[in-house]
Amino acid sequence: MDELVEKEDLGLENKDVADVKVRVFQTKNDTLKATLLYFGSFLFAISLYALLHEAGHAIALLIKGYPGVRIQANPFFGLTWYGAPIAAEDELFISLAGPVFPIIVTTVLTIVVMFFRNRYLLPLLMTGGVAYMTEALNGFGVFFTYAFDNRSDYKILLELGVHPSVLAIIFTLMIVISFFLLWMTWPLLNISKEDKFFRVVLIHSTYILHSLLILIISTILYSGTNPDFLLIASIGVVAQLIFLVARILLYRKVQPIIDRVLHIELNEHKWSVVGSALGVAVFLIIIELIFFR
Repeated sequence: MDELVEKEDLGLENKDVADVKVRVFQTKNDTLKATLLYFGSFLFAISLYALLHEAGHAIALLIKGYPGVRIQANPFFGLTWYGAPIAAEDELFISLAGPVFPIIVTTVLTIVVMFFRNRYLLPLLMTGGVAYMTEALNGFGVFFTYAFDNRSDYKILLELGVHPSVLAIIFTLMIVISFFLLWMTWPLLNISKEDKFFRVVLIHSTYILHSLLILIISTILYSGTNPDFLLIASIGVVAQLIFLVARILLYRKVQPIIDRVLHIELNEHKWSVVGSALGVAVFLIIIELIFFR
């Protein structure tokens, strides 16, 4: 069934029509389109987030006058290089510029994009939720890696005496915000509270695969420097999967709120929308591989 069934044809009430529409859009064809649309949107979002995070560090380094600044960014990790040791008085500004810059940019971007309610803009809309979630998980990671990991942007906060409970509250709030930002993308993916659990999981298969690849890559790169890194990286992956399950289970309760904010009706995905998401993702990744490697 490829077309919406009109209320007059079935003699149904509004709620029944809504249920019919949900069943219409749970076809295999639309699930495939939604999965590919998520694939392109997520790859774009995580790539843009990585670029913004490293750009935050780079901008801070340039403001402070450090030479030889360059960045590397891709869908799996980002790095920033600089040509001189960081002075103690600059460390706080440079460390926090990485997390703060993408949060500010993606928050503004989300506020602007959500008013358009356009599936072609889904990759941009998804970036905010990805940024908040990733930074929150990175933040909680500092509690596990504090003793040996000098790469954490949040380690300096603990060294300056910020109480761990304060950071835990901040990171928890960021996770809650990320839930709502990511939920806001679901109507554009034709995800409804009536959806079967495994359909939503299938649509998010790219997210799950990306988490596992991060675990593999991180283990290859860093397990030799610390035997506990595999355990720590595994905790991060498990946390992401738990949060995905939580979002799916809680969506039935929050969908009415999301509907009131976005007012998006179910519409069959167009291949042009799917192609657009895949295209911008590939374009951004190519740009990063050429200019930020």
